[in-house]
Amino acid sequence: MDLNKHLEMKKGISPGSSDATILVNESGVISFADQQVYENFGYEHHELNGKKLLNLIPGVNLQSSGEGEIIHHFGIHRDCHAFSLFFRVNSFQLAKELYYLIVVHKVKDQSRINQQQTYPINELVDLI
Repeated sequence: MDLNKHLEMKKGISPGSSDATILVNESGVISFADQQVYENFGYEHHELNGKKLLNLIPGVNLQSSGEGEIIHHFGIHRDCHAFSLFFRVNSFQLAKELYYLIVVHKVKDQSRINQQQTYPINELVDLI
């Protein structure tokens, strides 16, 4: 079974999941994206194959991302609005090529992120 068919079958395992899966090569070119990626970023099916990951997640550096580390970042929707997301990266080699498997979770409740960002500032103000 090829890798794309395997990843397409994966989507049927957890239909209620809001996690999106992207497979990119070492150069950051998208080889596969599941349906959730297309829904989150506003693209039509297969439109992202061959595109750069930086178009979706600007400034992401896969080489410096720790294996399995959860990172808060932002994504760019097709209509150019930014949205908050979390992602984790795992790398693997296949036929002597390095690939990155990125699992993205779109933040639905932006107010919680805003609260978490202001919490340390509020703590500092209380100390002064």
